[in-house]
Amino acid sequence: MTEPAKTRPDWKELLADRWWRLNHLYWIEDKEGRMVRFRPNWAQEELFHGLWFRNTILKVRQLGISTFCAIYMLDLCLFGRNQHCGIIDKTLEDGEAKLRKIAFAYEHLDFLPENPTMEDRALAALGRMVKEGCAVVEKRATRMAWSTNGSVDVGVNLRGSTLQFLHISEFSYTALHDPARARKIRTGALNTVGKSCVVVMESTHEGGKAGLAYQLMEQAMEMVGKPLSSLDFRFFFFSWIQHREYCLEGVEPRLDDFLRDYFSDLKRRYGIELSEGQKAWYATQYRINGAEVKQEFPTVPEEALQTSVEGAIYGRWISALRAEGRIAAEFEVDDVAPIYASWDLGLSDFMAIWLWQVVGGRYYALDYIAGNNQAVDYYVGQIRMREREFGPVALHLLPHDAARRDFSKTSFESVLQRAGFRTAIVPRTSDVWTGINALRNMLRFCVFHERCNRRPEIDGQKYVSGVGSLEYYRSLPPGSNGCVREMPLHDACSHGADAARTFAEAVSRGLVSGHAGEPEKVKRPHRRPDALEGMLY
Repeated sequence: MTEPAKTRPDWKELLADRWWRLNHLYWIEDKEGRMVRFRPNWAQEELFHGLWFRNTILKVRQLGISTFCAIYMLDLCLFGRNQHCGIIDKTLEDGEAKLRKIAFAYEHLDFLPENPTMEDRALAALGRMVKEGCAVVEKRATRMAWSTNGSVDVGVNLRGSTLQFLHISEFSYTALHDPARARKIRTGALNTVGKSCVVVMESTHEGGKAGLAYQLMEQAMEMVGKPLSSLDFRFFFFSWIQHREYCLEGVEPRLDDFLRDYFSDLKRRYGIELSEGQKAWYATQYRINGAEVKQEFPTVPEEALQTSVEGAIYGRWISALRAEGRIAAEFEVDDVAPIYASWDLGLSDFMAIWLWQVVGGRYYALDYIAGNNQAVDYYVGQIRMREREFGPVALHLLPHDAARRDFSKTSFESVLQRAGFRTAIVPRTSDVWTGINALRNMLRFCVFHERCNRRPEIDGQKYVSGVGSLEYYRSLPPGSNGCVREMPLHDACSHGADAARTFAEAVSRGLVSGHAGEPEKVKRPHRRPDALEGMLY
């Protein structure tokens, strides 16, 4: 008997619907290596329906965002004309693996599974028609192209071609380990995508609150809830608690004191109450990943952004201070103890300044100033503004080159002296690690005011906070950049870290009055800090 016409699917109408195509036409291999029809999961569906022109995604592992982008690009090429797509990954091999997913899905458009249903047969027939109408005209490890003049190219940068869809995978990894290439991706590849086309930048976050990846993500987070232009990034965050697979039902959680406190804090601060199965699953990941569980499986965005950095020079010391409530603390400036300013000089380049007091066996960081491409008058004005609030700076501690670096045909030290500042040159150490170790020892006795956790801003340009510059200052292993031994990396964090090191070296040279463990005699008791741990984006 012929099927009534009214019950027959309108295939032409269905094929015109991208969401239907994505749910029916394509095959992938799942985590167990089995062939399955691609059905978008919750994260992929949320991305599809919320897709903007520019998109940045902070996520946990294994959500299939790369698979979604691969299938989406294939669909663009098959059902559009002149659609050119690109994949940028942390390595060329990783990008080629994503292109193989596209090739696999295309080659199996007409796949017929065992014991097929009527729908399976119909979909395989449709897939065969699509392949016949959209033949592959080029296939290489880094490129596929079809007769629709659609193509997908793979690279680690991709400059010089116009793209309608660009997928940038694990950008945080690239920004942390290869900052120069990350800048090329921003200035080159992003500019190949028209303002009416699509960029998807996704990553588990690395590098904390520093670097290009964080800057772009922060900009997107600041735009949440605001009207977006086609060149503004829309922010997506996919937490592990949204993923159904991240749960061990029927398993009693094995919790230590840290996990109990952590789960209680989630409920208190964010209203997040986990099931016993979710707690059990998270406990297993904590035992496997340790502190990095918050990077791999963040519950809230702040966790991912405060993760440790590989090679962090002061990271362990800052983490200990944060645990003790000595980061982002609230305290009054002492009326009697002298105030010191320690500098890192970049002349018209980056400049960083810390303000300190030594009271009661503690080093109190009062504030942090930073900028780039500013005249010296700007920093003098910033110091004067703090002096009106805190009191006069007794001594400006300058690095060894301040006495001879040219600044309008005079030394930088002379410029500050003409501005009315009292200065002292901190002698150069024989090895940068001597100064680093001096600062490490000093950090044990430090307290950082909440102001030091704020990011300095000049004309809309934000810089790394003082605490961030210390927390994310890192070294490169031997062999990197031609170095024969481990060396600190000169980046956006190094200026603030070097300015703090200037103070530590001054302390070790006896240029600062008062030392940790040697409380100064003051005219009145110092007001102790009311410590508040900062968890700011």
